[in-house]
Amino acid sequence: SLTYLQNRGAAFSILQDQQLLFAVITLVVVIGAIWYLHKHMEDSFWMVLGLTLIIAGGLGNFIDRVSQGFVVDMFHLDFINFAIFNVADSYLTVGVIILLIAMLKEEINGN
Repeated sequence: SLTYLQNRGAAFSILQDQQLLFAVITLVVVIGAIWYLHKHMEDSFWMVLGLTLIIAGGLGNFIDRVSQGFVVDMFHLDFINFAIFNVADSYLTVGVIILLIAMLKEEINGN
């Protein structure tokens, strides 16, 4: 279902009202991901996809935090007890999972 929530914290609403901390961490992660993506554009499609999703999710939440002082979360999974989240959170989560799988695959293949 859709539920409007002003999240002034991180995942699961932890560390409430630490906007400067989140802004700095997000900028460091996004800049690092952009740098890594630029250096490794020739790498696997999955590595590029994972990094792109992480960058998009990070920037989405960053824009909300800077412009509004909070992130708007809206998706509530009624069938399980889980935190309310937004599209950017989904991008970040899926991006990290894809990136971890791509890195594990590279490690196994010896690349």
